[in-house]
Amino acid sequence: MSYVPNISENSSISSGQFPVHQINPSVQPTRSKNPVAQNQPGAPKMSARANAYVKWLEESASEGIALAQKSLAEMFMKGIGVEQDVTQAVFWYRKAAEQGDATAQANLGMMYDSGQGVEQDAKQAVFWYSKAAEQGHATAQANLGMMYESGQGVERDAKQAVVWYRKAAEQGNANAQVNLGFMYDSGQGVEQDAKQAVVWYRKAAEQGNANAQANLGIMYARGQGVERDAKQAVVWYRKAAEQGNARAQTNLGLMYESGRGIEKNVFMAAYFQLLGGLKINVGEKLIRFKYSVSDEVMECIPDVIKNYREFDNVRVFTLHEFRFGRREISAIDRLIRLNTSIETMNLFFEDDESDDGSEDQGVIDAFANQLADTIQAFNTRLTKLNFFPRDVGEVEQVRLYQLLEQNRAIRDLRQELRKEPPKKSDELPLEVLELLADKLIVTGMRSGKTKEATQAAVDEFLISAQFGVMTACLQ
Repeated sequence: MSYVPNISENSSISSGQFPVHQINPSVQPTRSKNPVAQNQPGAPKMSARANAYVKWLEESASEGIALAQKSLAEMFMKGIGVEQDVTQAVFWYRKAAEQGDATAQANLGMMYDSGQGVEQDAKQAVFWYSKAAEQGHATAQANLGMMYESGQGVERDAKQAVVWYRKAAEQGNANAQVNLGFMYDSGQGVEQDAKQAVVWYRKAAEQGNANAQANLGIMYARGQGVERDAKQAVVWYRKAAEQGNARAQTNLGLMYESGRGIEKNVFMAAYFQLLGGLKINVGEKLIRFKYSVSDEVMECIPDVIKNYREFDNVRVFTLHEFRFGRREISAIDRLIRLNTSIETMNLFFEDDESDDGSEDQGVIDAFANQLADTIQAFNTRLTKLNFFPRDVGEVEQVRLYQLLEQNRAIRDLRQELRKEPPKKSDELPLEVLELLADKLIVTGMRSGKTKEATQAAVDEFLISAQFGVMTACLQ
């Protein structure tokens, strides 16, 4: 359960227009100690003294010493000295929690909340968070506030959420501070008060909380609860952006674009807006713009993606509210040519069509033909091209489909080539062989050969190269 500040997805952001911002709470259950260690296959090697300590800890925990039980649970959580085992962590947290240890109660609540080592159960999470919160445990108080705010495991109650957020916030818990700030900002469970929102956002921001920093930047940009100050907005957006906060990255890019609070720099505007739209899904890099991108920023996007390694191997590019201006169309064309890793492109057209749609359809079809020319002439890897909500004409669609189908076949043949790379040749270095084989794949498919015929030509070339007999395949 995690909420982050965001830009309203329904608001149109264009050149010269300051973005409409919407602040959402930053609510995230946190453990009292460090998070669970990941991908640890077993316990690390330890010294004899360390092994003796683990043995002593196990004996003490078995004798009912709460501190030892809690410590042993932490070791199982992190895989330190023992093989990582979250089920055993739950077992020992429960032992310590039942003896009244507040930290163990908070962590057991978190285990139920996240479903680690035990079946997920929001009511049990609330039960254990409440036990620890009543003892003054700040993290448990913050998490209990979240449960009341979201209505998970307990009836939704914004006032109770504020009560627990405040208790944790006054102890310095940064998550609770930013959440309390949001409650004041939105008027949930408490009378709306932008100045108090700023107070709590600032407290969390000064502790380094990225969501609070992004929200504080928005308050300065809007002039809500504080005097409007674009330079201060930039300061806080940058702090959050440097921690990877996507919304702050987008907003910082928009400040660069408009020249508010910082010298206008369209290239940097494109860079930060791209960072804000960059996502990694199952190891695949995606870039998605949920708003209209100005033409001058759009012109910079191809070069930014090409020249910054953060955007290496971007596979999917999605653009909402795409306008068919000359500069935008040229930018998309260059994007495909310069960034050959892009395999899927989704374009959502801006709703600005003529009465019968014929004028826009002509522009779309011309654009489709231009993209088809680019795919055919350059070594692009585009295999999917989706237009929403309109489609291209039938003739253009057939041509694009054929070219994209060729690219899919080229991709498959390249994958086969990587599985069985060329063997050593006395005549040519391996790198040259690979380049020539790749060229045969592309030229074979582009010339209209079948996938099977192209594969046969590549195989013939590689066999002849291996035995030192160059054939007509090179021609």
